[in-house]
Amino acid sequence: MSADLITAEQMRRLEQDEIRSGRVTGLDLMERAGQGAATVIAQRFPAGRVSVLCGPGNNGGDGFVIARSLAARGWAVTVWLLGQAVRLPPDARQNHDLWAGDHPVHPWAPAAIAATPADLVVDAVFGAGLTRGVGAEVLAAFDGGAPVVAIDAPSGLCMDSGRPLGAGAVRAAVTVTFH
Repeated sequence: MSADLITAEQMRRLEQDEIRSGRVTGLDLMERAGQGAATVIAQRFPAGRVSVLCGPGNNGGDGFVIARSLAARGWAVTVWLLGQAVRLPPDARQNHDLWAGDHPVHPWAPAAIAATPADLVVDAVFGAGLTRGVGAEVLAAFDGGAPVVAIDAPSGLCMDSGRPLGAGAVRAAVTVTFH
């Protein structure tokens, strides 16, 4: 049996078609993705300290859901945001606000992120929508040595070719994708 892979654009279209149909909202999809990723993380790694790195788009929104879910499971969670909360897309902003109501969201600081003790790092920085390479300020945040779980794809990796889009991509121990 063979399985066909879909492109990033096809995935975006499938999600948009589901949302337009009224069967599901973008917020529902984000919640499902984040909860599903948190379940995979909890199954594969012992609870501990986790840094969740959230990007400026909906992948970051998935990260905020993951943060909530892991915290509810007893993990010590630190959240970092690349960009400004006021510029997040609406669904991601709602999940940011749910997390930020009870917990801090730290501004992006690669050296501080890499120096923060963590048993695991969640890469929710850039996902399916990435079309350009990531800069050193993104990659440097992953220099702390903890294993990385990427959401959608490791940041900096082209989801269609599997190649870095620029100077490099995050190296993930596990990647959680959704369909």
